[in-house]
Amino acid sequence: MFYIIILLIAFLALYLLYESGFIALQNKRAMLFTASINGMKAKFGGCTGKITRVVRFKEQKEYIIHFERTVEKGSVRFCLYDGENNALIESGEKETYALSLIPGKRYKICIQLDKATGSYHIDIA
Repeated sequence: MFYIIILLIAFLALYLLYESGFIALQNKRAMLFTASINGMKAKFGGCTGKITRVVRFKEQKEYIIHFERTVEKGSVRFCLYDGENNALIESGEKETYALSLIPGKRYKICIQLDKATGSYHIDIA
């Protein structure tokens, strides 16, 4: 019984860290993958999967979101969803986006990789 309580506390702590935006949820297979702990930049080789991170913004203003990717092989997609899972950004050729976002509201950044080799970096200003 003691071990079950410890496991529940550990899962609750991880969930709270994810919801607060401190860690990224990563579901991927890769030959090589190195990333920042928050999932905002990474280098990878032979990677297929998905990386998700929750973000909240502190003030009401127009934010510039820049998604820079270097892909040697495969594909890398960037998406931004609001709290109701409506897509605000679905990446195409454009890599810089300007959005007015609501402070305190929960947004979700999602990176989808398909047999990709390269790197990405997300900058929000």
